[in-house]
Amino acid sequence: MKTLSDWFDSQPPEEGITAPANTDQQLDEAIRGHLAAAGTAAQANSRWWDMKNGAIIERAMSNLDAAEALLLRRAPAQYLAGQVPHFWAHIRQHLPADDPRRLQVQPLAEGTGSGPLDGNHKELLIQGVRAASSEARREFTRVRSFRNALLATAVLLTLIAAAVAIWGFVRPDDLQICFEAPAPAPPDVPSGTGEVCPAGDTPLPTDIFLLEFIGMVAGAVSGSLALRHLSGTSTRLGLPVALAVLKLPTGALTAFLGLILMRGEFVPGLSNLDSSAQILAWAVVFGAAQQLVTGLIDRQAATVISQIGGKANQVTAAARP
Repeated sequence: MKTLSDWFDSQPPEEGITAPANTDQQLDEAIRGHLAAAGTAAQANSRWWDMKNGAIIERAMSNLDAAEALLLRRAPAQYLAGQVPHFWAHIRQHLPADDPRRLQVQPLAEGTGSGPLDGNHKELLIQGVRAASSEARREFTRVRSFRNALLATAVLLTLIAAAVAIWGFVRPDDLQICFEAPAPAPPDVPSGTGEVCPAGDTPLPTDIFLLEFIGMVAGAVSGSLALRHLSGTSTRLGLPVALAVLKLPTGALTAFLGLILMRGEFVPGLSNLDSSAQILAWAVVFGAAQQLVTGLIDRQAATVISQIGGKANQVTAAARP
């Protein structure tokens, strides 16, 4: 942008266009001011949350967009005419097909406008480009906000799963996941048995941790299979990664809660399990069942990703007669 602004200074004045002598100088100073602000924002040493929240990125990109709009106002009509296809592609990518600003630029892009690129056409083009750039920032802001919500939920669920595991370790009698043995215990079995627990015949402090770990592994496997339907993005926001992270604590908690329901005879016919292997197998089933919960989130993520880069706008335009 600085190079283009310097090149515009070397171009002769356009015929038939009169402007105050200091207009170009003021625009050039404003362009350099916005570029300096964008550079300062990009190099700022800020907190981790500021980066995740997008404040720095938004500040830098908004200053770059403002500098670009001012640069286009300085540009000669001949330069703008050669850039119309590029600008039209940018506008089509981010503005809906029925947006008034897109409809005003369309005749220029299709060569159906009346006469050369005059001042009115130039202003319409600038407004269209600025609107498309603003919409592009909003698209990435929505994806970043959704990604942050997923990560925050994953952290919260992880803390809850860890608290449950610690509770089960400190007070194993409060959160027993044991079932009655299918037959009376032999006389020579020590007292305290006659139960089937995840790791043997007696409840252990690590039972909850074991069940949550198995549920987490099962949730990771089932979640990785679900991600095959989710297309990637050209951004560095890592939305698919956030979805995968969310499935881990969800699988751990669904495994624990599912076995709690079975132990409470909530599921008819499954009130008792015969062995520790069956308990662990059901932990796998309930851990994989987290996909029933996170599947709705996967579909919402696919919708959010489809809106990046104007994919939804292109579909809308293709549907028009």
